[in-house]
Amino acid sequence: MGIKDFPVESPATLEAAHAEIAELRSRLEQFERVEQERAERYRSFIAQTTDAVWCFEYDEPIPTTLPIEEQVQMMVNATLVECNDVCAKAYGYENASQAEGTRFEDLVTLEEESFLEGLRDYVRNDYRGKEVVNVQELPDGSRRYLRNNAQGIVEEGRLVRVWGTFRDVTDTVLAEQTVRRTAQQLADAQSVASVGSWIWEPATGEVEWSVELHNIFGVDRERPPTVELFDSLVHPEDLERIQEIRRAHMEHEAPPPLFLQHRIIRPDGQVRVISTRSRQLDSGTMIGTVQDVTSGVAELNHVKSSLEEKETLLREIHHRIKNNMELVSSLLYLQSRSTEKNPQAVLQDARDRILAIAQVHAFLYRSEGLSHICARKHLGELIDSLRNTHREAAERIAFEVEIDEIQLDASQAVLLGLLVNELTNNALKHGFPRGVSGSLSISCRRQGNRAHLTVRDSGAGCPGFVLRECDSIGMRLVSALVAQLGGRIDIASEVGFRVEVDFPHWGEP
Repeated sequence: MGIKDFPVESPATLEAAHAEIAELRSRLEQFERVEQERAERYRSFIAQTTDAVWCFEYDEPIPTTLPIEEQVQMMVNATLVECNDVCAKAYGYENASQAEGTRFEDLVTLEEESFLEGLRDYVRNDYRGKEVVNVQELPDGSRRYLRNNAQGIVEEGRLVRVWGTFRDVTDTVLAEQTVRRTAQQLADAQSVASVGSWIWEPATGEVEWSVELHNIFGVDRERPPTVELFDSLVHPEDLERIQEIRRAHMEHEAPPPLFLQHRIIRPDGQVRVISTRSRQLDSGTMIGTVQDVTSGVAELNHVKSSLEEKETLLREIHHRIKNNMELVSSLLYLQSRSTEKNPQAVLQDARDRILAIAQVHAFLYRSEGLSHICARKHLGELIDSLRNTHREAAERIAFEVEIDEIQLDASQAVLLGLLVNELTNNALKHGFPRGVSGSLSISCRRQGNRAHLTVRDSGAGCPGFVLRECDSIGMRLVSALVAQLGGRIDIASEVGFRVEVDFPHWGEP
């Protein structure tokens, strides 16, 4: 088509075209005003939000096909291109205009492994990060906890920028740490004291147990606690009492604090004793503590048992002292009727006999059970005492002492001690006249459920000796002691003097 062929618009057509253009221009201006208003609202929202808003652009877009580690290394090459004042102030700037243009590596601590791991997760999650809490060291040296949300913008297979928000949750995190630390300290204290705690909402039936309470009851921590579970642990003999106390307590308008002690049977079969303290709050909630007092109750029972035993033994000792005092009285009475003319010898014999009785009490007080005395120690010390008393004669005599580890009861120890005292004194006084040397053998052997005592000396002897015809107080006392022991006596006096006494063994084997 040539120029001459180009259609010439009529004035009406031109006027319509101008009107259409004006309409389009008006619509464009209206659109621009709307977009400007939207931008202003957006900027106003960004400026006024309490969350920090930021946008980083990468110096070089990052291919999303690269290995994760390479992408993470390239992410440091980024610039803060947009942010609000909240974000700027969090990083130590006065406003957004001062912060914009700052390099990424100047705002974050790249040495933090937790931060680098967060970037790796960000890549793995297709460049999305939600509610990720990072520990960030800010330019002023403070460490803050930031809860981040981020969204990467990918264009043509490359990450070009990332938008995000964060909120400073340092106070919340520190408060949570304090709560956790306090809870752990409480749990540790409960564990040391073996005290658990519980909360019960009677209106809803909801029950909470502390960790230590699960431990005390031997119940897995994952098992939900209930009143029924508790009742199943109470010892059957105590259950009715506990349930009745609970019913009466709940019917009371203003129930007083409760203190209970009862038994439980753990799932592993162990029977434990627990002490429970509880009270009701104004809201109706019941709170309480439970302490495992099994060992304390056992110790208390042991102390009570020990006290009862000591009281019984003390009465027994008083009884023995009474009996022995009567024995001393009888010995002194016999001694008073003695034909012995030497008062000093009479008093010495009485003294030896009383010391033999006193020695039994000394052993009783030193022993743990207050009921048994070791024959070897008892008779050994008695013989040593007699050797010291008769030192002049003892120096000329060779002693041979052989005594088994026989446990004697207190009564038997008194009788046997007096018997050995009489036979040893008799040998020292009458078997070896002044200046004569020799030997003295004393033995006490266990023979099954009987004991055999032998006292033998190599002294002058006493030919034709007959015990029942002897009227000396010492030998009369020997006969009486053997009879009280329930034993048999045999005496030989052809060569030296030998006395053998066989008697039942009353003590422990």
